[in-house]
Amino acid sequence: MYSKSGKVKGVTLSKPLLFTLIGAILVLLPFIIPPYWVVLLFFYFVRLTLAQSWNIAGGYCNLISLGQGAFAGIGAYTTFLLYFSGVPVEGSLVAGGVIAACFAALLSKPLFRLRGVYFTIGTLALGEILKLVVIRVPYLGGSWGLHITSLPPYYSSQYLYYLSLIFTGVALVVIWKITKSSIGWALKCIRNDEDASELVGINTYKYKVYAFMLQAFFTALMGGLLALYTLHIEPYTIFSLSLSIEALTITYIGGRGTFLGPFIGAAIMVMLSHYLATYYTLHLVIVGAILLAIILFYPEGVVGGLYKRFRFKSL
Repeated sequence: MYSKSGKVKGVTLSKPLLFTLIGAILVLLPFIIPPYWVVLLFFYFVRLTLAQSWNIAGGYCNLISLGQGAFAGIGAYTTFLLYFSGVPVEGSLVAGGVIAACFAALLSKPLFRLRGVYFTIGTLALGEILKLVVIRVPYLGGSWGLHITSLPPYYSSQYLYYLSLIFTGVALVVIWKITKSSIGWALKCIRNDEDASELVGINTYKYKVYAFMLQAFFTALMGGLLALYTLHIEPYTIFSLSLSIEALTITYIGGRGTFLGPFIGAAIMVMLSHYLATYYTLHLVIVGAILLAIILFYPEGVVGGLYKRFRFKSL
């Protein structure tokens, strides 16, 4: 039955075939599993994409940002406002991502003058500034926010699942291609030593802008998806620090600067939120304890630690 190489005779499971099988399973899952698990998978895809988008800047390029709330808020408000104007949901989500990416590009020049913890503090201020602006604009709903009352006829948990699946798939392909390209090599050089990278001819500003814009684009998409799930947004929640902390936590637990790390971290976070849904304080304590243990004993994260221990090739 098996050849000497260990492969099943007559069966060649190539990467395209494997990915096709995984894709087919993910497409069929909502018709097989209970609706609650469809929602859990939706949140898994959202968290995975948030972590991967944070990882491309914070993990590969050492741009430790806490501005995810700002980008998610831009995506959420753009999605709602365009939907109210008659634009299809899908187009509204993408437009929110584009606007957030442009916003990141405009702010990159002043922000990149800062380094280390000063850059982190600068990105933290973005969400707070946007929150104060939105509160004072009646057109944006002020402190009450915006609410969708007229839903699309096709709106359902399955619809949100497929949207998150598509956007997550696109994000994973784009980020994977970037990490394996010359851009990914340049980002890793910047992470290791930015000054030395400039000396060898790497345009550090350009590549940092690429990473920052990519982070903003996919974070805004996920912010729009989360807003569509709740059908309501208000500035105190959407521009909060929680999304930034969650993306950072998932990435550090799974393995910062690795492609597989966010997969593991997102799974851990979703399972904790599922089993500890009625114990919110205990959930925060356990997540904090896991993060502290990772930082102290496994600073490379779960995946990074396995790579280091078993000498696997990093992914």
